[in-house]
Amino acid sequence: MIGLPFETDEDVKGIYDLVYKVVQKCRVHSKRLSITVSVSNFVPKPHTPFQWSRQMNFEEMDRKHTLLRELFHRARFMNIKIHSKAKSYLEGFLSRGDEKIGDLVEQAWKKGAKLDDYRHNFSIWKEAMDELGLDEENYLGERDLEKELPWDIMDMGFTKKYLLEELENAEKEALTSDCRNNCNDCGIKTRLADCGKMVADNL
Repeated sequence: MIGLPFETDEDVKGIYDLVYKVVQKCRVHSKRLSITVSVSNFVPKPHTPFQWSRQMNFEEMDRKHTLLRELFHRARFMNIKIHSKAKSYLEGFLSRGDEKIGDLVEQAWKKGAKLDDYRHNFSIWKEAMDELGLDEENYLGERDLEKELPWDIMDMGFTKKYLLEELENAEKEALTSDCRNNCNDCGIKTRLADCGKMVADNL
C-alpha cells in the first residue's frame, strides 16, 4: 500500500527492496520464480485514526506509481500491479462523504452509471461531481481535528480521543499495546467490561 500518512519516498522504495530480498532468498530453492506485487492506493476511512488525513490526488498517485514502475522495470522474477487511480479517487469521495454524496450517486446513475467498474465509467462520475460543484479538497483533503465530521453522528463505541492518540502514535511510529494484556482505554470497556477477554477467547 502506498500513500499512507507520514509516508516518504524511501518508504515507497522499500516495497521494491523487500521484494528483492524475497527473490534472493527464494532463488536458492527454486529457479522458476515469479513474484507479483499488488500495490493499492491508501484511502482514509471514517472511524479510524487516519479519518482526518489527506488522500493522494491524481498527481501524487502518478508520481509514486512512476517511481515504483521505474524500480520494477526490467527487474527479474518480479512483476508489479498497481490499483486503478480512478477507483481510488472515487472511493475517497464515497468513503468520507457527507449528505451531498447521495446526490452524487443519484446524478451519476441518471447519467448512466450502474454497477459497472469505475475504471470504465469514471468520466460519468467526474462529470456528475463537476455538475454538483463538489470540491476535491473538501473530500480528499486533510480534515480539521477539532471540527465535527459527517459520520460523527454514528457511535462506534470507541472515543475520538482514542483515535487521536492512535494518530499521534502512527506519526511517532509507536506501537499500541495488545489490549488483551493492557487496556488502551479506547472506550469499548464502558459497554463490554470483558472486551479484552472476549478478544482472547476468539483467537
